[in-house]
Amino acid sequence: MTEQRQQHITLRLDAHHISLNVPSEQEHLYRKAAELLNEKYRFYKRRMQASSAEMLWVYVALDIAVTFCSEAH
Repeated sequence: MTEQRQQHITLRLDAHHISLNVPSEQEHLYRKAAELLNEKYRFYKRRMQASSAEMLWVYVALDIAVTFCSEAH
């Protein structure tokens, strides 16, 4: 059994920094995912200025989940 090389990365999601160990060959996917999350967050932040950060992340999660579900079928 071969071990996957791990890469330590830090992602910024809005004001949050998240440190992770990820498989080296998937690092680009994690960074791309963080970019997508930040783009969606900024979109909802502009549209729903009175919403809390917590609610904005709920909208982001729902948006991405609906997209995932629609592409899966």
